[in-house]
Amino acid sequence: MKFNSVEDTYTLNNGVKIPIIGFGTWQTPDGDVAKHVVETALNSGYRHIDTAAAYGNEESVGEGIKNSGINRHDLFITTKLWNSDHGYKEAKAAIDKSLQNLGTDYLDLYLIHWPNPLALRDHWAEANAESWRAMEEAVKAGKIRAIGVSNFRKHHLEELFKTAEIKPAVNQIMLNPSDLQSDVVKVNKELGLLSEAYSPLGTGGLLGNEVVNEIANEVGKSPAQVLIRWSLEHGFLPLPKSVHDKYIAANIDVFDFELNDDASNISSGQRQLLTIARAILADCPILILDEATSNVDTRTEELIQKAMNKLMEGRTSFVIAHRLSTIKNADIILVMEHGRIVERGNHEELLKLNGKYATLYNSQFAEEE
Repeated sequence: MKFNSVEDTYTLNNGVKIPIIGFGTWQTPDGDVAKHVVETALNSGYRHIDTAAAYGNEESVGEGIKNSGINRHDLFITTKLWNSDHGYKEAKAAIDKSLQNLGTDYLDLYLIHWPNPLALRDHWAEANAESWRAMEEAVKAGKIRAIGVSNFRKHHLEELFKTAEIKPAVNQIMLNPSDLQSDVVKVNKELGLLSEAYSPLGTGGLLGNEVVNEIANEVGKSPAQVLIRWSLEHGFLPLPKSVHDKYIAANIDVFDFELNDDASNISSGQRQLLTIARAILADCPILILDEATSNVDTRTEELIQKAMNKLMEGRTSFVIAHRLSTIKNADIILVMEHGRIVERGNHEELLKLNGKYATLYNSQFAEEE
């Protein structure tokens, strides 16, 4: 898929065109900050603004849009229905409130923010259907151009499709190289929904990732630009956000390079590194690592091993491996054959036994040492 500028568009399943990159406003403080960043984004070239009732900044986003001086018909504005407003009457009122807050007489895209709020867990499907009915009426009334969902999984979509007259156009989900959500992306594609990617930078956690930085160095771009480009090259619609002017502009400077096959598709080893980075961010107390260094080149194996060593510090870790470099520093190593434990000990103890572990180790690494 070839893109030349931030004003290029995808075509939604109802024919509406949507700019390929949106400016996200999640966690953007209401008031002067939100006004400034939205105006800055629009003056930098963005034409797609994404907000939500739950963000608490719709009015300020609307002010920023107004202050930019850009014609409303040249813009694409998205907002979302919050959990407390599920239901037919509630959704109708929420739509009108968002229109008022944003200072516009129509929305380009309106999404159900979450499929199953805690308060509606016993009747979430019915609540979604009633909310959707209100959204469909708003489309027919000219208040909304396209409707969609956010954070929906397959079973949520299946329930919605049972009663929907208008097909959802978008499913906005967390999506980046460490949060692939392949099953949801597959369903979206099968059902004709565009996958929008919030947190395309992994909530900032991927900016320091070694693989991402290596690719960034290769193409002469920033890690953020690589991640946004990755999203575009996978047919997703990224929604980067920032409150810093230079990053706002830099995040759409992604049209003068392409990722090569290794970078765009990301090798298995690189994906393993990204997964480890995600685990570090999650701060998991117990880890199970299964063949983390299998089928990778030597350089990637070194990077994975370094990342694993950092990840396993202060945690209970179980490592399943054929490559002994992965487990060399383990407190206890169990050697299995035909489903039975045949040797037990640490690296040095097992080498002294001169048994199966020692034989395997020598075949793999003796020459290197």
